[in-house]
Amino acid sequence: MLHSFSHLLITALALACGYPASSIRERIYAMPDVVYGVLLYTGSSNAEGTLGGLVQVGSRIYESFRSALDLGELCSNDPVCAQHEASSDHERRFLHGAACHGCVLIS
Repeated sequence: MLHSFSHLLITALALACGYPASSIRERIYAMPDVVYGVLLYTGSSNAEGTLGGLVQVGSRIYESFRSALDLGELCSNDPVCAQHEASSDHERRFLHGAACHGCVLIS
């Protein structure tokens, strides 16, 4: 769930700050019953990686979270995405689980 949310948040931040989603990196922290977190950062040293845009968007984190959740409400591949069952032997998409190329997977 954190990984899917992280991808939705990367997409929302890319739209808000102008960075391509491929230049935003993620790190997921999940220690059950202790702490959960998502760290987003940019690792490129060119003009796209100055962090200024990400820092500015961070001051409006609530709007970014809301935008990420809104992006996850509707998939461009519906109803295919909504009807996907990863545990089905007939699917042949075992490794993707509930993630699809239309709504959650990023470059």
